[in-house]
Amino acid sequence: MEVNKNSQLNTELNNELNTHLNYELNTDLNYEFNTKLNTELNTETNINSIYRFKFTSDFCDKLAYFAKIHEYDNLKDFKNAWKLWCEENEDIIAKEIRLLNANGFNGNCYSKMFLSARHYYRKKSNIKKQPNKRKNYCVLSKNIIKLMDEFIKTNDNLKPSLFFEEFYKFIILTEDYKNEVLKLIENGYNNDKLIITKFKKTFKNRYFVIINASKVVNNKKT
Repeated sequence: MEVNKNSQLNTELNNELNTHLNYELNTDLNYEFNTKLNTELNTETNINSIYRFKFTSDFCDKLAYFAKIHEYDNLKDFKNAWKLWCEENEDIIAKEIRLLNANGFNGNCYSKMFLSARHYYRKKSNIKKQPNKRKNYCVLSKNIIKLMDEFIKTNDNLKPSLFFEEFYKFIILTEDYKNEVLKLIENGYNNDKLIITKFKKTFKNRYFVIINASKVVNNKKT
């Protein structure tokens, strides 16, 4: 009796697979795939059901492995390989379908599997992005601050727009600058733009501190 049930289940699965593949091969593929994929994704965006309709992790691994092997196949070759893969993995596919149905999925399981392999896992990169190293907060040294203050106080005839540009031409020739750059690099400031921005922001802050202090003194005198 059990043998008959298994035989009947395998026959149903094979019929569904053949129906699915024949349908796909005789349809406007690009349009149909996009339509089916969008419908599938829209169905699964429901918060209460999306997790129930996901494949098991073991099955996802197998889909991903298959998809990467056939990553550069054209559509026809990919489908032929898919049909063979389904026949060779009939048992695990049947198990996955039972789980999907038990969790309330009423769509075409073979289409869901095929679309996942073709449109997601085939294009998914196996390279993990390395997180950008976050720079540590770093305060410029007292020597640099002192040089900034002196430059601002002795060059008050310069236009504000030219202040930093002229200061930077001066500071890059000093040993203090070279030592400061090494310290910044050690703290994650790993390109010229970050380093210059750090100097510019600090210089701007010092400029406004000194200018405002000067205004307060002049107001008291008057």
